[in-house]
Amino acid sequence: LKLKQGYGFGGTVAVNAESTIAVGTKGVGACSANVTAKLEGLVATDESGKALPIDPTATIELKASYDPAGQATVERCEIHAGTIAVSARGGADITKRTFSDSVVKVDADLDDVARKVASFMDLGFSFGGKVHVDAKLEGSGDVAKATSTVDVTQLRLTGFQGKNLGPIELKLTQSGTIDMRAGGRSTLESFRLVSGIVDIDARAEATDVMAVKNVAGSATFTVKAYP
Repeated sequence: LKLKQGYGFGGTVAVNAESTIAVGTKGVGACSANVTAKLEGLVATDESGKALPIDPTATIELKASYDPAGQATVERCEIHAGTIAVSARGGADITKRTFSDSVVKVDADLDDVARKVASFMDLGFSFGGKVHVDAKLEGSGDVAKATSTVDVTQLRLTGFQGKNLGPIELKLTQSGTIDMRAGGRSTLESFRLVSGIVDIDARAEATDVMAVKNVAGSATFTVKAYP
């Protein structure tokens, strides 16, 4: 990656990072991270000094922790840069096998990003597409409702190390219940994946999902392929 000949790029970067790691006789114990990065006043210019239409700011925020008892928490994960927005939060207790409400959201217009980056950078390849993700885990304790929606439109990568990928079209919707209790019944109430070459519809259920040797269940699939 490099700037186009005669083009310019500048701005300010501020990073604030705090982290803690506790190491004991059994290895790493509690740890945490709190990171904020801000890019401001971003300006790109062409060979005549004319400003190009790029996004002037971008921010990254992360606050997460893990304790020796097994509790992992992402209090905040945020990325905002023009038409890219990522947001996530949630947690799980690995030892107790319990959940807290968790959310992951992604919205990215890569066509817009590619157009702005390529206006001043010599990438040597091209990319584009749109991505939307909305995934939720709702519940406290050892039972949670899981739902997700994924929508990918014209996702593509062209000329990267001589290889091409896509365009990819994909739509996925899913809902189900996760039950971590002994004898608990987990279900995949609905699952639908539609792309340019395949259409998959599925249902499933299982008991004792955490007892690998005792897990039992069933699943049904309907698959349509479009060669």
